[in-house]
Amino acid sequence: MKPIISSLLETHSKISSFLLVRHGQTDWNVAKKLQGHTDIPLNETGRAQAEEAGKILIDHPFDLCISSDLQRAYVTASYLTKLEIQTDVRLRERSFGIDEGSSYKSYHEATFHGEGHLNTLKRIYGCLEEKALKHPKKQILVTTHGGVLKSILIDLLSINSHPSEIIINNLAAIHISYNEGIWKLEDTTGCKF
Repeated sequence: MKPIISSLLETHSKISSFLLVRHGQTDWNVAKKLQGHTDIPLNETGRAQAEEAGKILIDHPFDLCISSDLQRAYVTASYLTKLEIQTDVRLRERSFGIDEGSSYKSYHEATFHGEGHLNTLKRIYGCLEEKALKHPKKQILVTTHGGVLKSILIDLLSINSHPSEIIINNLAAIHISYNEGIWKLEDTTGCKF
């Protein structure tokens, strides 16, 4: 996590910077179940992960913190910052509809009942762009979900592999910047693609 903080400091005051952090572990992560919009809490390991990451991030001079309204992301944020945490439903995980609670193995894109990738991406970028325009040249901490980070990586890096081949660990982070309508990936930690 420390190297990604260095990349944040390098872009500070030049452009809008976002550090997007995936929530800590839940029991459904361990069981490899699709969570989507289902509001699953952090487990003991997830709270410990968030507390450990907080030791690195808690004193970083973020200007704003926004979080998915789902408790696994919101509680993670509470360990990472002393700032007031704003919530935004647009930072939620991709909806898997009636497939939520199913195992990863039983999930098939062809029979998908939830929110499509492009709709998810439009929702996420809409939220982030709104914050960038409202808070220009600020450093913004965002706590969110693995699917959100995957969607952004797929888009910004034009990744052609299947999303299941992209690994986003709990408490993984991506640093992205926004400048005059252009999104740029600055750094990642805890992601394999």
